[in-house]
Amino acid sequence: LLPIFFVVALTVKSNPPPPTVSLPLAAALAWLLRLSYFRSDPNCVNAAAIASALGSLSVISIIYGAVALFATMEITGCLRWISMLMKRTAGGHPVAEAMLIGWGFVNIVEGASGFGTPVALGSPILIELGHSPLSAISATLVLDALCTNFGAVGTPVWFGLGQALANSDGFSLSAARAQRVGLVCACLQAVAALVVVPTAASLLSTPATVRKSLPFVWLATLSASGPSVLLALWDYEFSTLGGGLIGFPVILLLIHYRV
Repeated sequence: LLPIFFVVALTVKSNPPPPTVSLPLAAALAWLLRLSYFRSDPNCVNAAAIASALGSLSVISIIYGAVALFATMEITGCLRWISMLMKRTAGGHPVAEAMLIGWGFVNIVEGASGFGTPVALGSPILIELGHSPLSAISATLVLDALCTNFGAVGTPVWFGLGQALANSDGFSLSAARAQRVGLVCACLQAVAALVVVPTAASLLSTPATVRKSLPFVWLATLSASGPSVLLALWDYEFSTLGGGLIGFPVILLLIHYRV
């Protein structure tokens, strides 16, 4: 725990160093603890450090793509164009905006790039539509939490969980077991979404307005979470992305026909 406390202590300082300084220092501290306190084999420690550094390139490449997506949309004016399009489509209804942007759009972006991109893209759109920054960020964070297990084409499952279990006492996460984990997660998220999504929508509207629109909210929720569960039967990598790509046009239709 000492390297983690070290990073936290540096971060809460009045003038904190950049992560490019604090994180390598924490890694060096962990390396020293392994060699001195735990008396691990130096060859094993150094080999593990090199392997982890190479493995992190996978995650770095995904984060780079997420940052590049956000920067491209902002520079080209695409973000503002999407905001105007969403405003015209939702007709100013706060619950429709919450489901279209906070749920459908967030599922697509989380499934494609992950790593906080849905909040970085979805929140500015909601703010452009007139919602307070605190409400917009809070709602997108809550809604994004329902689909992060399959973010960035399943990275948390195949990279995070797979790497961790493969390196612990010879226990490996087989493809079949990973798919089982993905299916159980998708089912749990779908059930939780029926309660969490209306609650998050209340942050952008009022509880009374959400209650009046509850059939629409549940239909919009199931339009993404339902396909996500079905896709998890075959593949866990595209569960969130596929659910969002199917759910988003369904939500558009529900709004168009004023359900």
